[in-house]
Amino acid sequence: MLKTLHLKNVILIEQAEIEFSEGLNILTGETGAGKTLILQALDLILGGKADQGLIRAGAEKASVEAAFCIEECRELHSVLDDAGIEHDDELIIRREVRLDKRGRTFINSQMAPIHLLQKVGAHLIEIVDQQAGVSLRSEEMQRNLLDIYGDLLHKRRHFEETYKKRGLAQKELLEIEFKLKNREREADLKRYQLEEIKELNLQENEEATLFSEFQKLSNVSVLSEKLQEMTQLIDQIPYATMHRNLEELLTIDSGLKSIQEMVQSGSIQLQEASLEAERYLDTVDQNPTRYREIDERLAAIHQVTKKYGAELQVYKEGLLRDLKSFEKLDDKKTALEKLLKDLDAEILQLSDELSSLRKKHAMTLSMHMTKELRFLNMPDAEFSIRIEPKELSLSGADLVAFYLMANKGESPASLKEKTSGGETARVLFALKVILAEKEKIPTLIFDEIDANIGGRTASVVAEKLEKLGEKRQIFCITHFPQVACKATQHLRIYKQEIEGRTQTFISILSPEKRKQELLRMLGGEEIISNYSTESKP
Repeated sequence: MLKTLHLKNVILIEQAEIEFSEGLNILTGETGAGKTLILQALDLILGGKADQGLIRAGAEKASVEAAFCIEECRELHSVLDDAGIEHDDELIIRREVRLDKRGRTFINSQMAPIHLLQKVGAHLIEIVDQQAGVSLRSEEMQRNLLDIYGDLLHKRRHFEETYKKRGLAQKELLEIEFKLKNREREADLKRYQLEEIKELNLQENEEATLFSEFQKLSNVSVLSEKLQEMTQLIDQIPYATMHRNLEELLTIDSGLKSIQEMVQSGSIQLQEASLEAERYLDTVDQNPTRYREIDERLAAIHQVTKKYGAELQVYKEGLLRDLKSFEKLDDKKTALEKLLKDLDAEILQLSDELSSLRKKHAMTLSMHMTKELRFLNMPDAEFSIRIEPKELSLSGADLVAFYLMANKGESPASLKEKTSGGETARVLFALKVILAEKEKIPTLIFDEIDANIGGRTASVVAEKLEKLGEKRQIFCITHFPQVACKATQHLRIYKQEIEGRTQTFISILSPEKRKQELLRMLGGEEIISNYSTESKP
């Protein structure tokens, strides 16, 4: 249940903190006083759109904080556990709306995304307003309400799970049929690839070993070429000419003797170097044949690895798995066809059971609704539910439609198309009365659900709301004193000008102030005059 609501800088509310009670909480006030502010604030708490128009003029942000007791909301505990939100039996939700558009959301002081807040909010509060009346006209809503009444949600979930399982199996079968259609072409391609890898017969670390050998052979070729060039250059030196020239120079100047000795020594060393290079070349194995073999092998390896990747063994194993799986496609297809046949039979059985139970509970709900509507000052009302077959879908094979004969002598009118706002409001209210013990949401808010009904009917609505308050926490925004007088807690919402600015205030009424508010609602002129001059209720 909702325990407290704290508002700060929300439109006309500068600051307000409200404590709520169990049972029936009534909110009243003159038109335009700001009763819808409470709903706007709660809509934020439930994950509604953060509209900057909610921020009070002159403020940078608006904030709404709500505290809930969730001791009995076990499904909500699971949602919070799955989301990693720490909690006990109290839950605090805070929303901030900022002018800089960077609003923030907190669940028990932990930052939370809006989608989680919406999921959490669905377990806390249900708002019944004119929009809910519009939703009541939808086929899906009518079917859901019937299923809730008949305690069929568990059976429907079983049907939905089976239906989804069949959809997945059907999708898998289509994929297998596509593979079978293209199996031979794909299998031929994979066998060709496998044969190419097998023919290559690449050994472990072969490429690295060959490349190392290839580098060595490449270096031998370069070495041989350079040594041959060197010996040729040495052999081309004109030693005899050099020596004759030196002999002639010595006859002229004997001081050149040391130069002659150095030239002679150098000549001898060069000639010895040439001989040594030739001896070395004779010992080097150039093996051009092996060089070509390695070159060709490395080229072949490169060609295959470029096509299939460096990890040929991994690719080869994948090809073998694929070819093996192709062999099993027929078996898989047969198994899936059998599964689909079994699922079709199960779906048909579950659908028939669901339809049978819906028809059974439709009769009971129709009688129950007729009784409630007659209590709500529709003495000749006849409520009926028609169930017609439709194409099988996730919701079953039933088209559920609510009908109402509001007045004697009229034909039943489809709630989807022809009922008035007042009639729809009473149907919605009657449903909520009937489903009070079946729906699990702890707090129910009625936003002027009595707007389209008369005073006599309002008295009946008041009694029903009082009884609902015994089972759930109820909030009701009303203009009827007949409804307000049944409140467990009565809150008055009013506007007041302070220092030139209008502010909205929310106050819990004492027994005496409550009497005055009820008299105001009844239209007592003297009371109204006195009441409007008070600074506080």
